[in-house]
Amino acid sequence: LDLSYNRLVSLPEELGNLTSLEFLNLRHNKLSGFIENSSGLKNLEEVDYTENQLETVPIQICYLENLRILHLDKNPIKALPNSIGNLKNLIRLYCNRTKLNSLPQTIGDMESLEELYLEENEITSLPESLINLKKLSTLDLTGNPITIFPEILTKMTVLEELRLRHTDIREIPPSLKNLTQLRQLDLTGTKVLPISQRQLWGGFAGNLNEVQYFLQSLD
Repeated sequence: LDLSYNRLVSLPEELGNLTSLEFLNLRHNKLSGFIENSSGLKNLEEVDYTENQLETVPIQICYLENLRILHLDKNPIKALPNSIGNLKNLIRLYCNRTKLNSLPQTIGDMESLEELYLEENEITSLPESLINLKKLSTLDLTGNPITIFPEILTKMTVLEELRLRHTDIREIPPSLKNLTQLRQLDLTGTKVLPISQRQLWGGFAGNLNEVQYFLQSLD
């Protein structure tokens, strides 16, 4: 069901009766909530709320047990609710260009999460519970005012792609070499790398061997 690019300020309650619905596109409306009774949406796998007026994630969304992909980009969301941890089957979460300044500890309960996109927010630190995300392979923190490299990231050994471009990080801890699966490391726009290494791969490595060479050189 595609309801994108309208001027919707609310959704009809009858939407909750669409028991076979798998994809709901609400992009570019004026929505600040969801429907009250969403219990019938048992098969909903993807919801796109990009460019609406959400200040938080509607509680009903957090109880869509089969949801796998959630788009929240470009909403004035200041915080994710603790109930976000109920999304046990979510594999991809987009929260780019919102107003997030932190993440709840319950994000560590999203055991199926594989990709987390947090580009251009106001995040300065990360919760320790991220270590519980045993399937998280992609983490994008581009454009956040992070000044100190989050130590928790050095323990997330399943990470394959880590994007820290245009952050305020100046130093990478040697323990980052623990990320033996890392194949993409984006430090573009930071002041981490010396000129010689910037010249080597421009602050970004998209090659497993290059990334591992850089990591092993940390001391």
